[in-house]
Amino acid sequence: MKRLPLVEIKRKVILNEEDFFHRLFPKRYSMALDAVRIFNLIKQGKITQYSYQDVPEKLGISQSRFYYILRKLRMLGIVRKVNERYELSRDFVNRLELLKEYYENLVGKS
Repeated sequence: MKRLPLVEIKRKVILNEEDFFHRLFPKRYSMALDAVRIFNLIKQGKITQYSYQDVPEKLGISQSRFYYILRKLRMLGIVRKVNERYELSRDFVNRLELLKEYYENLVGKS
């Protein structure tokens, strides 16, 4: 199965969702795959605060794993909870931009 790129960066480095989430869960590849599935459900608007009752079972994962992934995605600013529903957030992008600026100032612009 051919994987479509998630993002094409200016330097022509292409990431797909699996690569992206593997970088967020580097030591636990299977968790990265579960994160992709949860992320896609969030993108489709199918995750609410009540999803713990059925989504983990549908995905074949434990409730604790489901909550761990949701918590990490929220902490990173990739998703946020609005009212009772989870949705994608731009906070992650904003944080990366701040980190980029900070690090460039530390090492000097090349």
